Amino acid sequence: MQISVTKRGGTSRIVVNGFIPVIDFGFKGRSVGLSEGMTTECGVLSFEENGAGITVRKELEHLEHVVGFGEKAFELERKRVILRMWNNDPGGYRRGDDPLYASIPFFISVRDRAAGYFINSVASTTFDVGVSEYDSILVRVPEKGLEMYVFEAGTVAGVVEQFTGLTGMPFMPPLWALGHQVSRFSYYPEESVMNIAGEYLKTVPVSALYLDIDYMDGYKLFTWNSRIFGDPPRMIRELHGMGIRTIAIMDPGLKAEQGYSNFESGIGSYVETANRELYLGKVWPGLCAFPDFFDGRAVDNWKFMIRKFIGENGLDGLWLDMNEPSVFTEGKTIASDATHLVKGMRMRHDSVHNAYAYLEVRATYEAMKDVLDEPFILSRSGYAGIQKYAALWTGDSVSSWDDLRLQIPMVLSLGISGIPMAGCDVGGFIGRTEPELIARYYQMAAFFPVFRNHKAKDGNDQEIFMLPDRFSRMAADAVAARYEFMPFIYSLAHEAHVRGHPIVRPLFYEFQSDRATYSINDQYMLGTSVLYAPILDRGAKERDVYLPAGDWFSLGDGIEHRGPAWVSKDGMPAFVRKGSVIPLKDGRFIAYGKGKFTMFDGSEFTISSGPDWFRSERPVYKGSVVFLGVEREKGEVEGRSVTGRSGRNRSEFAGRKFSHIRLR
Repeated sequence: MQISVTKRGGTSRIVVNGFIPVIDFGFKGRSVGLSEGMTTECGVLSFEENGAGITVRKELEHLEHVVGFGEKAFELERKRVILRMWNNDPGGYRRGDDPLYASIPFFISVRDRAAGYFINSVASTTFDVGVSEYDSILVRVPEKGLEMYVFEAGTVAGVVEQFTGLTGMPFMPPLWALGHQVSRFSYYPEESVMNIAGEYLKTVPVSALYLDIDYMDGYKLFTWNSRIFGDPPRMIRELHGMGIRTIAIMDPGLKAEQGYSNFESGIGSYVETANRELYLGKVWPGLCAFPDFFDGRAVDNWKFMIRKFIGENGLDGLWLDMNEPSVFTEGKTIASDATHLVKGMRMRHDSVHNAYAYLEVRATYEAMKDVLDEPFILSRSGYAGIQKYAALWTGDSVSSWDDLRLQIPMVLSLGISGIPMAGCDVGGFIGRTEPELIARYYQMAAFFPVFRNHKAKDGNDQEIFMLPDRFSRMAADAVAARYEFMPFIYSLAHEAHVRGHPIVRPLFYEFQSDRATYSINDQYMLGTSVLYAPILDRGAKERDVYLPAGDWFSLGDGIEHRGPAWVSKDGMPAFVRKGSVIPLKDGRFIAYGKGKFTMFDGSEFTISSGPDWFRSERPVYKGSVVFLGVEREKGEVEGRSVTGRSGRNRSEFAGRKFSHIRLR
């Protein structure tokens, strides 16, 4: 077994047996020696060869915390589980089901200090976290070699910065993509789409409406069913006039049909069987061929079709579904022995499976950049680095009170795994959702980066305007709170874009040394400054909230609290951390702490102790982000400006871009 290691800063790259990864993140470092093991901040690593591939063993202490792994239907603490990395459509999932749609083979260990570990394999890798061996994490990679990265930053936040620094900084979403989005399998015909949009707007804002597969002609990609959508560009323009963007679904499989030009244009660049014949798998339209996104010819053809479809119809975004890829067979995906053209060589599908969605999304994003100022993609599947191109949602959950609780650790784990733009199906996708549960879903997800109501065909109607008055008001109030904090959420999206930090965070992200925070799965932080604890139990009127060390101001009743402490609150319990300045809607701010707050235009606000509210009469215009300065007691001023992206931002907050600071 040959092992080499290169190092740059706190990041080490380990290569076993000269392995060349399918997805290369371009790491450059200085060569250092390594024999058969490596001591890291969170335990010794060792490597073993066997007939099935390579096994990595890492020491595991009984007080060690293990978090990350992306989208997994478990609590935040992920010790004593076995997890498989294999992009998979479970057809609806519940707590403990694995694997799911996206594979992020990355985890963080926390002892006194934190270190991160990333196995860059797109094959079926398993992580045995202290199950087979109580004192070990075993990573089994079914390949003759591997590429692994170790991030020794000391803090969870530092590890995430290093991981996103390697795999790519998250895309900057358009502001409208952070608003309230609505979807159904499926809204049609055109008249119903417009009626639904109009009814929603009588109650709550809507930033985007999704069209599921029924908009297509026989479920064929890049087509419209002219019987139910007579003039799609006109409909989309009318929705724009209502302030609503339109996002259309797109699957990877193209129906294998003579005379279907989109299929015919890709012949010669589809996935092939082991015998070099065209591989066909059944999906919604029937037997389909699948673009081989490892092949540049397939990528070019796909990009052409994407640009044409968006340009001709005026779409604002795309929803990439079924891209695990999902096939209606017993194996649920493309046959293991089907082949792809990878860097000039034929490789089996099971060796590259988890890269398929990543490459599809990358091609789609690059094509959309040619025709849209600010592309937006929502993808069901993905791999490490997908954050450069798309948001993820947690897929087809089964609506229940337990699922309501499960979605918080799932979305938070995606965030600390490099994917800040994440969310869930508000209301739950599969099943019948009672009105109280729908309202609680809205409250639970009120600050999730992706905030979308979505439901299956055989589920009940869960549009806000169809709920009984009491629960309609609860959901509408959650949407109103979302828009009140929109400038703050947008500032956090920019922070994610430039530093890789999550938008919503587990409590341990900010309070790493507080052991209690690792078992808190029903609260989350919005940035560094806001702690949110939604009510998640049927019939409950209030709940207990854990406040870590420090001073906290309750937005519900105005009471100040000193942590660590447990407090009981009703409504939508939210707390501002002392030392925070938070931008709100209409140029208003919340400030809680002592210091001098300096605006971008030189105007100042002195905060004696707070809490206080004030308003800025001028927005921070798009093109720059100002990290507002704070004059400390010694007279030092801290602050800087960062040049932002140019381009249009068609939104009710058009032209504004905010950031935030913490007073010290």
